[in-house]
Amino acid sequence: MSNRFSGDTAAENTGTCVYDGQEVVPLFRYYRNSGVSKDGERVVARLENKRGVVAVVDLMTNEVEEFYISNCTARKYEFFPNDKERFVYVGADYEYKDVPQMRDNVIWNLYSFDTQTQEKEKLTSYTEPGRRISSYGICPAGENIVYSVSLGPEIRDGRIIRIIDLKTGKTEELSFSAGSLAWSPNGDIIAMVGVVVENGEVVEYGNRIIFYDVKTGQYERLEKPGGDKAYLWEAALTYSPDGERIAFIRHENNGAKTLWTMNADGSDRQLILSEGYYKGYLSWSE
Repeated sequence: MSNRFSGDTAAENTGTCVYDGQEVVPLFRYYRNSGVSKDGERVVARLENKRGVVAVVDLMTNEVEEFYISNCTARKYEFFPNDKERFVYVGADYEYKDVPQMRDNVIWNLYSFDTQTQEKEKLTSYTEPGRRISSYGICPAGENIVYSVSLGPEIRDGRIIRIIDLKTGKTEELSFSAGSLAWSPNGDIIAMVGVVVENGEVVEYGNRIIFYDVKTGQYERLEKPGGDKAYLWEAALTYSPDGERIAFIRHENNGAKTLWTMNADGSDRQLILSEGYYKGYLSWSE
């Protein structure tokens, strides 16, 4: 494949690697939760060995910039689609030196960070402790973000999906409890892994890949190939730049994490990588 994935590698040598269609190439040790720019020229990642530090790497020149962001967390980092100088991250209301013992007391929000001005901007406005943001995806135009937020510390498995308009600050709530959010390159579809919820009640049990049509409000819920017990679940969905394929991680019954791709409609699933690598957040670049 001419495209490549960027994600997390094995535990002992944790960091960012690239799969180029033939082999896995380690890039940066200690760089985790990484995201790659749309053109594949820049990587943003949290440094495992430096608390509160986020690195941006120019893959064309190997130049590395490090930024101290006091409230950064161990969630993914994602560039705006058409702006390699700005990225989104999940921030919390503590500094690393003051990390509370109980994370249920932490307030989580989405932030953007400008590498030129080194200024951060809060994108959401949660004030209640325990509202953890676990996943998000930026629309291709960069005007909206879909994200998953928990209902509170007392409901650990309850999550809701919201779309925020970055210009107006208005939010729309979707009828799903899900994570692993990804926006298709044409902006029409939001892919996710979760369940369907109506009036606060789960109506279709079992975590499944769901395709939500942003324009019509309709959705398609995929069945698991091989039946409910064939594997545990899928995660870390990411679209190819042309929108024709989706890469994802499959959590197997034996605890392994395998890397797969499939067509954008869920057909033609192909195993790409099996054992040997810890696979976390994924990005697919040109």
